[in-house]
Amino acid sequence: MNPFDESFELLTLWDNLVDSPEIEMYRKLRRRIGGVATELGIGSGRVAMCVEPDNGVDSSPVMLQHCRELMGDKTPLLINYDFKDYRLDTKSTFTYCPLNSVNHLSPDHFVSAMKNVFENTEPDGYFVFDSIVPDLAKIKSRNNLTLFRGKTDEYAIYEVASVDSYEEQKTLVHGVVEFLSPQGEVRSKKHYPPIAWYYLFPSQILDLIKETHWSIENLWGTFDGEPLTEASKRQVWILRKS
Repeated sequence: MNPFDESFELLTLWDNLVDSPEIEMYRKLRRRIGGVATELGIGSGRVAMCVEPDNGVDSSPVMLQHCRELMGDKTPLLINYDFKDYRLDTKSTFTYCPLNSVNHLSPDHFVSAMKNVFENTEPDGYFVFDSIVPDLAKIKSRNNLTLFRGKTDEYAIYEVASVDSYEEQKTLVHGVVEFLSPQGEVRSKKHYPPIAWYYLFPSQILDLIKETHWSIENLWGTFDGEPLTEASKRQVWILRKS
C-alpha cells in the first residue's frame, strides 16, 4: 500500500499545526509565469487551493480523493501517477513541487522525475521545487529520538526519524499521535507507517540536475528570493527548459 494512503490522517493533523510560507511564493510565481500550471505531490490540495494549478499529480489515490473533497469546483485535473510516469495532453508552462516533496524521492528517482517533468514542459517553461538544506550533525544527534512537534487541545504529534542508511542519505520518519481528552489526558495513541526521507545538499542536487536537460535560472535560500548562502536552511531551485 502507498505509505501516504495510510498516513493521510497524520499529514492532515500536521498541516493544522504548521505555517507554510512557501505557498505564497508559489502563488506569486504562478501569477508571474502564467500558462498551464501543474503541481507535483498535490496531496490533499492545501497548496493548490491558493495556487490554483490546472493539473495535480500524486501517487496516492487516498490523497487525491481528499483533494477533490477540499477543492470542490476548483479541483484541477487530477493524475494518479508517479512523478516519473505521468503524461500531460497539454504541456505545462509552470510545474512546481512544494513542501519538500522531492525529499521523498531517492536520487535516481529524482533524476527520472526531473527528466519526465522536462518532457511534459513546453519550451521556456519552468520547474520549481523547494527542499531543506540538511544539517548532518542534527540528523545524527536526533537519530531514533522521539521529538515533540506540536499540539492542539485535541492531539499531540511526535516524530521519530531513524537513519536507514548514511550512504544513501535516507531516513525513515515515523509519526505518532496522542489523542487527548478534554482534560488533556492521553486517551489513545496511534503509530503511523514510516515515510522515506532523503536529505540532499545543494551540491548534490546540482549534480543531479546536470544529468538532465534543465537550465538553472535561480537558486534561492529563502521563500522571499534571497540568494542561497552557507547559512541558508532552505533551497529553492528555479529551473527552465531552454
